[in-house]
Amino acid sequence: MRSRNGFILGIAVIALTATLANAAGLPTSGIQTQTSTITRTGASSTETRKLYWSGDRSRTESYTTDGEQVQIQNGRTMYLFAIGSKEAIKENLPANIPSIREQFLQVAKEKAPGKKIGTGTVAGFKCDIYKESKGKLIVTRFVSTDPRFPLPIKSVTDVGVVHQEITTTSLQLNARIADSMFSLPKGMKAKEIKAPAQGKPSQAPGKR
Repeated sequence: MRSRNGFILGIAVIALTATLANAAGLPTSGIQTQTSTITRTGASSTETRKLYWSGDRSRTESYTTDGEQVQIQNGRTMYLFAIGSKEAIKENLPANIPSIREQFLQVAKEKAPGKKIGTGTVAGFKCDIYKESKGKLIVTRFVSTDPRFPLPIKSVTDVGVVHQEITTTSLQLNARIADSMFSLPKGMKAKEIKAPAQGKPSQAPGKR
């Protein structure tokens, strides 16, 4: 499923969470909506993603021209399915795949790389803006200055003719989220498979 490799990286950079993050003052739950746009030599594609998290559980909904795909990670178990499908893929994640809270704890410990070039506002959160350049790679990060959420909430990446923007459009902290959001829809069956090499998940049923 495309959203895991692309979106989980985005989540690790832009979102926040988790029970263990309380020491850093981070909320234990929330709902975040993002847009991700990639432009290459004039052609562009946009994907909308919605992340729900509570403790070490997460649900990612990705909306593209192909329809909606859902990824649920509950502890060491991950489900992948497409809306409208009657079957989900179930994977028991290997130890080297971090939980959502472990990802955010790691990001919270890191200092934003690059040089501060200004300030801005994203989704109602005031930010410091940092720019990092490595050869042809240029990354600009908008890091929230809100003590409840001291993490990046927008990134702009340029590599040659490729331009990508991942932007948080809304963010609710300490939101109430039903437990049912982190389990399969009623009546949906799960087909368990062995996690592929290097922890890469398979394609969701119903999508090619």
